[in-house]
Amino acid sequence: MARNGTVGTDDEFKAGLSIRWDAGGGDSVVRFRNATEALRDWQTTLTRVTFQTLDAFAFIDKCKDEPGHGIFADPPWPHDGNQYNTSSPSRRQRKLAQVLAASGRRAWSCVTVDHP
Repeated sequence: MARNGTVGTDDEFKAGLSIRWDAGGGDSVVRFRNATEALRDWQTTLTRVTFQTLDAFAFIDKCKDEPGHGIFADPPWPHDGNQYNTSSPSRRQRKLAQVLAASGRRAWSCVTVDHP
């Protein structure tokens, strides 16, 4: 909860907890309260989900292409990805898009940003 936009960078685990010295809100308590409320809302969905950090192409090859199955892909960003520790060449990004688009009955969603 204290990562403050540093997830995936070298400073990811160095951020301190935010502290507010007035009643304006926005401190760590608010973040934790919002997170726990969101988890309650996600409970039904998360009981049907498996998270993996496998290579996307190996995972997609093994995942059955059946109705009711879905894939959510969050690949590394191309190039420096805003200083993330991992990146993915643009050609792998394009290949992932092609593989997901060729999916027959599976649903899929992929995190992406505009990039030249």
